[in-house]
Amino acid sequence: PSAYISARIVELNSVLNFNDYLTRKAKELSRGMRQKIAFAVAIIHDPDVLLLDEPSTGLDVESANDVIDFIKYLKTQNKTIIIATHNIYEITELSDYIAFLCDGRIRQVINTKESFLSVDSNARSKYLIKSIQEGNYESNNCNNKERVY
Repeated sequence: PSAYISARIVELNSVLNFNDYLTRKAKELSRGMRQKIAFAVAIIHDPDVLLLDEPSTGLDVESANDVIDFIKYLKTQNKTIIIATHNIYEITELSDYIAFLCDGRIRQVINTKESFLSVDSNARSKYLIKSIQEGNYESNNCNNKERVY
């Protein structure tokens, strides 16, 4: 097992570039550095499914890009990744499907590449808002704050 863990650390370091942090205490690390280490710890055992909640929230641009690149890397490893986010960039860059949730239930699923990306970049956020306003959901009791993309 120790050889396996060592090999995984080398592999994850090649993607997340955290070698400089390995000898530092967690309290000395920036939020972005801690996020990278948290991702490495979460997948050191090579899970098939990952659930990520707002993975780039609060990160600087460089760290957010590292997180997005890391998630892209995980996709190349045939992982199932479920991301809860309100970040339109993350949705378009990382998703194969988008599920619209309301009251804890899936109300609509669209294929990202066919539906969402076919809308020009200036209208993408309007597409989401328009879908919500047109009532494409079973419940009319949901307001925008309760929807997760």
